[in-house]
Amino acid sequence: SDVCSSDLDKLTVRQVMTVFELLIEKIRSVGGQIVVSAANGKIKTVEEVDGYYKITFEQENTFVPHDLMRCQTFTGGALKSYWVEVFAIDGNSVLVERSEFGTSLPAVGDEVVLMGNTTNKKRQNLIVISATDDGQPRVDVLNGVGQKSFENSLRARFGNLDGIEDPWFPDGVKGDGLY
Repeated sequence: SDVCSSDLDKLTVRQVMTVFELLIEKIRSVGGQIVVSAANGKIKTVEEVDGYYKITFEQENTFVPHDLMRCQTFTGGALKSYWVEVFAIDGNSVLVERSEFGTSLPAVGDEVVLMGNTTNKKRQNLIVISATDDGQPRVDVLNGVGQKSFENSLRARFGNLDGIEDPWFPDGVKGDGLY
């Protein structure tokens, strides 16, 4: 059979189109970091209720009690960052004690991700893909994030290894590779 290749600028199908293999090529870019974890959300509403922030998401809530929910953005010279523990679930909302927040408060449009859990070990893992201005692109696999810190949680890194401290390597770990 002959191999046929052609380009189309526009295709309109009014009834039925059967495709045995479809390849869509698209380049996407995300500045900063991508976090792969068991929960995330974009805040739809925030209300203060009896010493808590009741945070409702645009989509179905995927957080559970004791999840460590993190938001971090840097826009226009302003840094917004909070890393808070979910106290309870109320339908499609989470309750977080007001005292968990510092100067950065939850707001409509904030995107939050699960970055650990204080009690459930199955929710203490995540993957962080970073391509930031620090010149150290990397993919980190973390596990054991049971507090608002990544200390002792790095299980593997692919990419730039600068900054890893490990007693097995007293001179430090540097350059690119797999750790």
